[in-house]
Amino acid sequence: MKIPFHEQFGTFFRTYNKDLCMICSPCLFGSMEYVLTLSIIGTLTTLWDCVCLTNCGQIYSHLKPIEPNFCPVIKKYFRFLTCGLYLAIYSSLAIGIKIEHPVLLLPYILLQMVNITLLILVAFLSIPKSTKLTRKTLIYCGFSAFNFLQCFCSFRHMLQSRDF
Repeated sequence: MKIPFHEQFGTFFRTYNKDLCMICSPCLFGSMEYVLTLSIIGTLTTLWDCVCLTNCGQIYSHLKPIEPNFCPVIKKYFRFLTCGLYLAIYSSLAIGIKIEHPVLLLPYILLQMVNITLLILVAFLSIPKSTKLTRKTLIYCGFSAFNFLQCFCSFRHMLQSRDF
């Protein structure tokens, strides 16, 4: 069973083929080992966060909530949900790199696209308010863009190496 990637992404890759070939050269981006390491570290970090959330107990029991409508228990459940989401995304990224199947890289690529878009939006919205961007935010944005390019170029190499 063939996946109709060629029909969906074919026009995009043909239109920007020259630029993508320059950016996605194996010397710059598209290292499968880097993406596999990224996915393993992301999975282990998310698992550790889940373990810490499970063992923390009622850390907010002696404190009054800052916002009366937002209970700390709900905040903990939201963190559990995001941990589950990230665990699924990073593990699918690891499996996709290991078996060289590009479909499993798409959730991480879409997550990073949304992440980078939100970071750019926050940066532009902070300019009129004269809020300074911290070095930590700029480094995070740079690493997010770098990881996105690594994963996207790996995705592109997988599509080119197979006949999808």
